[in-house]
Amino acid sequence: YPENVPGRAPYFPFGIAKNEKFIYVISHTNLAHFDAETYEYLGLIKECKTGVNSHQMIIDEDNPDLLYICNTSNDSLTIFNLKTKENKYVLLKDSIDKPFEIVDTIDFKFDVYVDDNYHINSICQHKDSLFLVLSFKEKAPSKILEISKKDYQPLSIIENIGQFNHDIIVTDEYIYSLSTKTGELVEYNRNDKTITKYNVCMDNDYWWLRGMKRINDSIYVF
Repeated sequence: YPENVPGRAPYFPFGIAKNEKFIYVISHTNLAHFDAETYEYLGLIKECKTGVNSHQMIIDEDNPDLLYICNTSNDSLTIFNLKTKENKYVLLKDSIDKPFEIVDTIDFKFDVYVDDNYHINSICQHKDSLFLVLSFKEKAPSKILEISKKDYQPLSIIENIGQFNHDIIVTDEYIYSLSTKTGELVEYNRNDKTITKYNVCMDNDYWWLRGMKRINDSIYVF
């Protein structure tokens, strides 16, 4: 693992994804994989190139060879092909006014603060779209960015969804995210474009909302 990463510990696993055979874990620039049944450590996939401070990642629901990784401190998304071992990157913005650039290589900075403008920390897939959380830490209200899975170009952006948000769940009717700083579950109605916030931490003296899972009709918040 990298040493002396400014602003982050050298060992910092944040992202995890699973298919039928393997469990993948991303920690800074290192992608590790494990046997999904025995949990045996199978080593690093060194061909995968990401920046320091990588956060969530997912496997494409339609193409199990594609892995999407949030390069949180580098304002970009890594698309890694598990079969061909090829990388490409989407250079993301907090606006949909201009096309996003797709590149084959990227100059990752080692300091987690140098290129961290949007702090992209969460990702999910719904149908033909990828949805990402731009949390901005505490510099500005968080946003949700939707990009096409076909060409990785921007489709929509939802503003003012909370403060220092983490995690995202998308359905046909709703988008959910956690407003980490305010202790709220944020619900965005995709039909009438309204936002409803639910305080889930009113009885606690301290909270740090990170981690959310939908199972059947329930949402579990950590």
